Amino acid sequence: MLLDLEKFRPVRRGGVFLITIGVAGLLYYFEHLTDPRFRTFIVVGIGWHLITGLGIVLRKMWGYYLLKFYLYALLLAVPIGTYIAWQSLGYLRDNEIKEFFQRKALQL
Repeated sequence: MLLDLEKFRPVRRGGVFLITIGVAGLLYYFEHLTDPRFRTFIVVGIGWHLITGLGIVLRKMWGYYLLKFYLYALLLAVPIGTYIAWQSLGYLRDNEIKEFFQRKALQL
């Protein structure tokens, strides 16, 4: 069964976006944030975005599961986060995106 590469493109772009958010957060953290009360929260958020984005771009199965967890957590961000997460989860389900993470021979 051949996989349609066009179906994975938005997911891959989402991974690149998460990496970009992580890098931007890291740069902002080093430049502006000196309050130690927020340090743990910010570092965990930056790390979560970077790891999830890398897992998606590298098509690792753990990246897929981190993405799903991220989207389920985003459902709580009413109203815009809920809409984005609902649409994204539907896209993952309807287009069987999990198949792209299970196949290693396919080069994107």
